[in-house]
Amino acid sequence: SRKGQASGITLESLLKLIQTKGADKRTTVLDYVVTLCLDKGQAEALEFPKEFTMLDKATRLPSREVSKSLREMKRQVDIVGGEVIKANDEVRAALEKETAPADAAVAV
Repeated sequence: SRKGQASGITLESLLKLIQTKGADKRTTVLDYVVTLCLDKGQAEALEFPKEFTMLDKATRLPSREVSKSLREMKRQVDIVGGEVIKANDEVRAALEKETAPADAAVAV
């Protein structure tokens, strides 16, 4: 990838798995991959769709609703971030106030 050592595939390349045909004009790359997994005794690799139990519901969400929820979450994260900074400043000020008399005593 452009930003690191990440590897993966694009959605466009997934479509090519079923569009690209072999010399017999019938077998797709996906057919080959499935056969290869079965031949190598790795049938469990083909069970990944079971992990997408919420995918059907997610595809029914309007993109506007998802964008709205995302904006609201970002707003809430910004608020919490501001509160963390404020609390950090308050703790720092309290610590400085507590250590000031000790620093003054050491200086004398």
